[in-house]
Amino acid sequence: MRSLITELFEAYGFQGSQAEGFDFFMRPEDSQKREFWIVVENQDEILSRQSQIAKACRSLTGHVELEKNSSMLILQKVDGRSDQSALKKSSLLTEENQYFFKKYVLLYSDSELAEFREQQREDAARQFIYNTVLRQATFSA
Repeated sequence: MRSLITELFEAYGFQGSQAEGFDFFMRPEDSQKREFWIVVENQDEILSRQSQIAKACRSLTGHVELEKNSSMLILQKVDGRSDQSALKKSSLLTEENQYFFKKYVLLYSDSELAEFREQQREDAARQFIYNTVLRQATFSA
């Protein structure tokens, strides 16, 4: 899932870098909007590591906007046997913790990841058809 998220951020023009235990994305320097994303896996340890992650982010970029415009995407893999209600409750507690980052928890299973990858391939095929086959310029001399 982490590689898929990296692909999505890069597709939308974010610049990425890797740090110890997380990926860091930011809009390009010439962008009008300052936006920073931290992508991590496994929410269990995140709350206790927030200050370390914040410090590492500060060293990656010197932007003063980092404090106000940072979001954290937490990727949490689940299996079919997991207690969904307990996971949702834990995710809500993580998201509501306001220290430094606005947090979003993405729960996913292997089957959901496979479905998402398949949808991504289908969307790419549709875009190719739209951009080449359906354009009048393709058939004009």
